[in-house]
Amino acid sequence: MKANNEKGNLHNLFLFPEGETEAPGAASGKATKAKIPSSAKRAPKVKADAVNDKGTPAPSLNGESNPKTQAAETTPKAKADKKKQVDIRPPCFAVHDDFCLVNGRETCPGVWRYDVKETKEGTVLVREWVATPIHVRAITRNEQGENYGFLLEFLDDDKKWKTWSMPRRMLSGSGEDVRKALLDRGARIAPGKGGLLNRYFMKQFPKRRVTSTSRVGWTDDGETFVFPRECISSLRGKEAIFQAEMLAEADYPKKGTLEGWRRNIGQLCEGNPVLTMAVSAALAGPLLLKTDKSEGAGIHFLGDSSKGKSTALQVAASVWGNHEFMQSWNSTANGLEGIAAARNDTCLIIDEISEGNPYELGKIAYMIANGRGKSRANRIGEAKGIRRWRIVALSTGEKTLSSMLESVKIDANSGQNVRLLNIPSTGFSYGAFDCLHGFASGRELADALKQARHHDYSLVGYAFIENLLKRRSPNLPSRLKDITDELKPLVNTTIEGRAADTMALFILAGELGIEYGLLPWKPGAAMEAGKILFELWRDNQTGDGTEDKQILKNVKDFIDRHGDSRFQFRGTQPDKDFVTIRDRAGWFEMNDDNERVYLFHSSGLKEAGGGFELKRVAQALDRAGWVTKKGKGRLNLSYDFRDFKGRLYAIKPESNLD
Repeated sequence: MKANNEKGNLHNLFLFPEGETEAPGAASGKATKAKIPSSAKRAPKVKADAVNDKGTPAPSLNGESNPKTQAAETTPKAKADKKKQVDIRPPCFAVHDDFCLVNGRETCPGVWRYDVKETKEGTVLVREWVATPIHVRAITRNEQGENYGFLLEFLDDDKKWKTWSMPRRMLSGSGEDVRKALLDRGARIAPGKGGLLNRYFMKQFPKRRVTSTSRVGWTDDGETFVFPRECISSLRGKEAIFQAEMLAEADYPKKGTLEGWRRNIGQLCEGNPVLTMAVSAALAGPLLLKTDKSEGAGIHFLGDSSKGKSTALQVAASVWGNHEFMQSWNSTANGLEGIAAARNDTCLIIDEISEGNPYELGKIAYMIANGRGKSRANRIGEAKGIRRWRIVALSTGEKTLSSMLESVKIDANSGQNVRLLNIPSTGFSYGAFDCLHGFASGRELADALKQARHHDYSLVGYAFIENLLKRRSPNLPSRLKDITDELKPLVNTTIEGRAADTMALFILAGELGIEYGLLPWKPGAAMEAGKILFELWRDNQTGDGTEDKQILKNVKDFIDRHGDSRFQFRGTQPDKDFVTIRDRAGWFEMNDDNERVYLFHSSGLKEAGGGFELKRVAQALDRAGWVTKKGKGRLNLSYDFRDFKGRLYAIKPESNLD
């Protein structure tokens, strides 16, 4: 069929019949008019998405009732040489998926607006092309009955059908945000027809209802897992979909086959504890809800550069996505907040901590562990919804998070050391590897893994969710406790016990992956790797690895940092006696050897302890001999002086902690 120049510019997406007075995007902006013959033959009844101005299915133009149609129905595809007749009765909108005949006139695919106009010659059909085919398949809303939207199906320039759950709020104002999003996704919209497109959407009333969520991960009932492009559910008939103005930062794309991943990546992980635990931890995110874990967890693979740490993260990333699934610590807390929300119930993978800004690292680490973003206000001052997530984090670096924070005089939260386990990872036989699987060097093994992850990815993560829902693994919290109990012989302190809880979660995920047939390892492989890495973490702790040593260091560092700024002199020196101290942690006095003894009040000592309970801090100081005065049966002593009356802890730290 011959096409004019304008039609050719549409790069053959649609070919318009010769004689069409307005092709999509025509500069004239005039509607196409065609006289309606009074003796029009009855057209075959063909389903079309046609809705009149009252929002009900439009009857045919010749007076016959149009077949009952809804926006969820698909217009039949017509071959160019056998075009279907479509009955409509304006005023209405109609969606044609292919070329068809509307009242005998050839009509191209798209969303059309039909109307009639009375002229001297008779009734004239007025029609306007609005956009490429866009169907409204369902109405969406979240589990609280809010955040309504439309589930759209539309045709892009490559003649591929796409779906998008469009938040209805995007239609507010001129609806420009909707048009931008559709154009980005490959749809075409006629210039100047934005208002008609908005009217078309608002006249759609499909019966189908779909649950929407703006967050990747489990729905509230824990029976459906939502990805940006699909959902996996154990409930028959339940539909859920990801709904957002833009696709999540992590699109969770799939490529290759599960067997390809097992053969080219999974098998090479066996015998390598770092790789084994990286994959196991990557799978642990969906278990946070299933095992009643309220806080996130993670591993920081610590060690020299170019030894395989980053390769371990790339292998872990292949569980859920492609190379873009990995992030960098060289980000702001605000920037990573959106990414953390997009990784909810899966895994946040961040490479090379040394590239990060130390002033941002603390905010990022706290935000990840806390599972929530900042509270923000909208344009009129109302609180926006706070982003929340449950997440497992994997990281690498030559330095720990604590050392990065200490470099800029920021106190590290002691809890971070048991939620993000700093594990030395490059001291194995070949850097981060113990078994080369026939490769000549660790570099060759790393290169093979890096190549393989470009060909097969995401299949393991999706299959893990499917198996969790299909097999309904019983008593996951009980199984987690059993694994924690098996780690108890390796545990000596409370902090080590909390770290063992974290490691047990990763081990459970790995062993479930083996049971499901997803990880090509022998049963117990994840447990074996977990024990090895747990011992490496334990032996790498401060000093001899005890809580006491950590508490002593925290208190000593607190005094060294704050000195006179947080402690007031208790004595007779007139130049110091009346100095006002803000945020006072206590006082200090001089002993007989002219050495300072710090008199902490309770809140000051608890702060200096770095997050440990006050009683635990006092006991550690007493065992170290740092408590110089005690009350009867108590570790603190009563004091009564000018502006204070109460009990204080008299502490004299040793200069050398070794």
